[in-house]
Amino acid sequence: MRPYHNSRSYRSAKLVGMEWCVKIVRVMLVALGCWQVASFGQSTDDLLGEVRRGDKEAWERLHNMGNAGNASAQMALGSLYQNGTDTVSKDLAQSARWYLLAAKQGEVHAQIWVGYAYMYGAGVAKDALEAAKWYQKAADRGSELAQMSLGMLYRAGGRGVTPNLPLAAKWFRLAAERGEVVSQLSLAGMYEKGEGVPADSKLAAFWYRKAAEQGNADAQTELGRAYKYGRGVAQDPVLAAQWFRKAADQGNDEGQSHLAEAYHSGDGVQRNLPEAAKWHRMAAAQGNAVSQVLLGYAYHNGQGVPKDLAEAVQWFRKAAEQGYSTGQVALGQAYRFGDGVPKDSAESVAWFRKAAIQDNELGQLALGHAYANGDGVPKDAVLAASWYRRAAENGDATGQAFLGDAYYRGEGVPKDWAESVKWFRKAAAQGNAMGQSSLGRAYQKGEGLPKDAVLAYMWHNLAAAQGWNSSALYRKILEETMGQAEIAQAQRLSREWLASRQAPAQ
Repeated sequence: MRPYHNSRSYRSAKLVGMEWCVKIVRVMLVALGCWQVASFGQSTDDLLGEVRRGDKEAWERLHNMGNAGNASAQMALGSLYQNGTDTVSKDLAQSARWYLLAAKQGEVHAQIWVGYAYMYGAGVAKDALEAAKWYQKAADRGSELAQMSLGMLYRAGGRGVTPNLPLAAKWFRLAAERGEVVSQLSLAGMYEKGEGVPADSKLAAFWYRKAAEQGNADAQTELGRAYKYGRGVAQDPVLAAQWFRKAADQGNDEGQSHLAEAYHSGDGVQRNLPEAAKWHRMAAAQGNAVSQVLLGYAYHNGQGVPKDLAEAVQWFRKAAEQGYSTGQVALGQAYRFGDGVPKDSAESVAWFRKAAIQDNELGQLALGHAYANGDGVPKDAVLAASWYRRAAENGDATGQAFLGDAYYRGEGVPKDWAESVKWFRKAAAQGNAMGQSSLGRAYQKGEGLPKDAVLAYMWHNLAAAQGWNSSALYRKILEETMGQAEIAQAQRLSREWLASRQAPAQ
């Protein structure tokens, strides 16, 4: 059985985390620092070539030109010291000095590099406010790279700069409209989350498409997600799979993971479990925790790969050890049942606890069971009910059913039938058979609410249809006292409830 997993939360943290932003900016700015163009001027270009060939006289002439205020020579010297050559030692402090001289003369690319130097301490002391000043100078002159850098700076904040999401969105938009791909991706994310701009899924999809069409793999994955879930575009699993493949073919682990899920479910592509396992393996090898867990379940269940419980545990462990709560639950279950590892209830509980404190409802539920049964921990009904409550409040239907049962029996909480009915109803509404059966029993016996044979039969009927044996028995008992009209009404209510759950969301 495939587990619940919140791949969205994992992806979001990865996509918009500061490390990702820094990586993008550094890659682009390093490329800028290596930039060589004819705008240095012919004489400067000639001198650069001679310097790289080791001509000391050319080196001296270039220095003299820089000291005399020649901005092109200053830019060239900044680039030489930044990157180093066979004859020039790399020296970021000298690089920053020369770029700063050129920046003060209005050289846009030098201004961007100086902003970067202050932002990351490349040859100067870190100073985000000074970085913002130099980025602003270049941005005001239309540099989309500087506009993107300002957007990143105001989005993340820190180092003396107060986060300002509307201002970040402004700078991203200016750069995005000029075709700057990272800004297009970032602006899309802000529209998706409503950060600094009103949430707008259509505009999010619009900007994801702009970046995706430029070949940005992260944007291709996000556009695939938009088509997968119908966010800002008409739902289309075929187009979703096509965009996931574009990203996957570039080695993007999120695209690979989503493509694998499409092959597993047959959503937009023909179902192919070996192909699903292949793509999950590629994503998992890059550290994608969602794919590590799902590849683990593929081995656990023998889906697309030979069944191998030990191999499953290896992948669960990889995800668990990088803090992914669903991997921690999966590893905890392996220890609980001895699947691929020696059975170890204490180790099982340790992993459940790691997941539970991250607010993973499956970890909370499993920890509740451990305390209820004394499995790996001393039996403690109060702690069991406490963990059931946390799972229940996070929306887990099974946790709601078990919390309701705790109130029904007075185990770990005061006995309270009305409170038990409240939680049984929440679980039943999600289709949980235990909750439906318990709610049916409450109606049947008048425990926490008035007796109602029709509603009792309805909920028992729904639970029995899921194989809940006690409800099948209760239903039979009810039939002995109910009239045919009442039974027909209860069956109609059951059908209507099922139909309401199957209706497409509006």
